[in-house]
Amino acid sequence: AVDELLAEAGAPLELREGGVGAVTVTVPWAALGTEPVRLRLSHLRLVLRPRQPGSPGPGSPPPGGSQQGRDPPPEPPPLEGLEALALTIDAVLRRLQVLLEDAELRVELPPQ
Repeated sequence: AVDELLAEAGAPLELREGGVGAVTVTVPWAALGTEPVRLRLSHLRLVLRPRQPGSPGPGSPPPGGSQQGRDPPPEPPPLEGLEALALTIDAVLRRLQVLLEDAELRVELPPQ
């Protein structure tokens, strides 16, 4: 997902490796629609490198074959309950607060 976000943003970097030591989520259940949900990531480590020529970018077809000439399967009609749930999730995510503790971001450049 991180690599996809980088590609969609036009970043010339790709994710090589990464890890998170701990994730803590604080949810204000009594005020979920008005108070922020807090997400704490501890010991975050990301290693990036320049995007390799020919590496897939956003919207690239997945490896292993093409879907050319095939119609996508029909989507079922949306359910009202699911729409309400989606709106609630959207409202919660708009108020999301993220705290990074002990974060390390490293960019590895190819030898020259």
